[in-house]
Amino acid sequence: MATSQDREFKLTLRNWLFNRLNEETYGDALKWDGNNKGVFHILWTKKGDPNWENHFQIFVGWAKHKDRFDCNSPINYDKLKSNFRNLIKKTTDFEEIENVRNQQTGNRKVYRFRSKEEIKAIKKLQSPKDSSPDSATSQDSQDTVEEMESVLPELSIHDTDMFLPQEQLNEGDMNISVQAAGQQQSNVEGGGNSITFSEFLAGLNIDCEDLPKFTITVQYKNKVVVPETACNLAHGIRLFHGNLVEQNAIAESVGLKSVVQQLANCPTLELPVSEDRLVQRVLNELGLGIVFLTNEQAHALSAMRFGRSHLYCTFYGSHALQKVDRTTDQEIKFKEIFNYQEQIRAMLENHEDPGKRTSPCEIICLIGSRKNIISVTIRPVISDTLTDGLFFSSQMLSISHEASLDRVMSFMKGSFNGSFDNSQPSVEQFQMN
Repeated sequence: MATSQDREFKLTLRNWLFNRLNEETYGDALKWDGNNKGVFHILWTKKGDPNWENHFQIFVGWAKHKDRFDCNSPINYDKLKSNFRNLIKKTTDFEEIENVRNQQTGNRKVYRFRSKEEIKAIKKLQSPKDSSPDSATSQDSQDTVEEMESVLPELSIHDTDMFLPQEQLNEGDMNISVQAAGQQQSNVEGGGNSITFSEFLAGLNIDCEDLPKFTITVQYKNKVVVPETACNLAHGIRLFHGNLVEQNAIAESVGLKSVVQQLANCPTLELPVSEDRLVQRVLNELGLGIVFLTNEQAHALSAMRFGRSHLYCTFYGSHALQKVDRTTDQEIKFKEIFNYQEQIRAMLENHEDPGKRTSPCEIICLIGSRKNIISVTIRPVISDTLTDGLFFSSQMLSISHEASLDRVMSFMKGSFNGSFDNSQPSVEQFQMN
């Protein structure tokens, strides 16, 4: 017999939120809308706002519930909030009915629990008349909550069908759209190219607005010197060391004035001094530094280096290193080191190897040499969501492991109607910061 602790761990977001609301776990940050227990509020503040850390505890709590919270690492609040937002936005269990902006009480989002009938209608999508989520009344929502209250004391893993459609019972917390996954299955099996890359990502619970968002961690000889830092690489990031003004002046004196001007508006991340002689030597040879920048649609990430210190990068879930050549002329030249389409393909190819499935979605950059003197780890904010969503949807697409993988690979090679952006980044993007 499952213990209460086991049952709590198995709860989906819908059931977990319902419990937290009834227990008033997060106070004003998560609360019912008065006496209407079909509607609830989530405070949706930003980092730096008053009491923001208290408001963000709901995102921390969900990560801990799903055992995705590392107590030994600095808390990446942006990532936790993004993961939560992606999930609640894509699941069919909730309808966002209001987005309130109030400087005094704090911004908040208002959601409604959808009824079992609404969810089934949305999943089936038989006709516009039958599938409209807006046709439900507040009484439907209240009835659903009453059903939940009646079964909650006796809740077991198999009791979730009291308020979840059958299609959702085994999907964990991802609640991926059956319609989107079904469309992907049709395209894969038929070799069609009818969906866009954005639609493909939507089927994996991923918001395209999060594609250019990455975290960067820097280590000197395996010791963290720059903790995990959130960056929007649509605007780029320039890693440098030393006096930037002096470096720009030297670059201009040797004929690189146009390059300096192009880099003027690029956000920067300073690498600290090291007591280790070898590390410091590599830092001193960075010159104008290293720049990471996504292309316009944020489908790919590229790198550029000016200094004598070499740069090697691994990606696509592989341990192979690729060298980024030094730019020495008047024009900034980037080398692609990562793109989402190739990453997804590599993850699918490795999908039967549990050892490669744990954290494949990251780029390791080694500066100076291949011996891990200075390492930069770049990880997409959507990494966990992509991993979970991709393997869930690949199981839905599978007829047999071997046959379906061939179909998926064929689909990936010619998919998305040209909607996947393979272009090089443009320095004009720096002006957007």
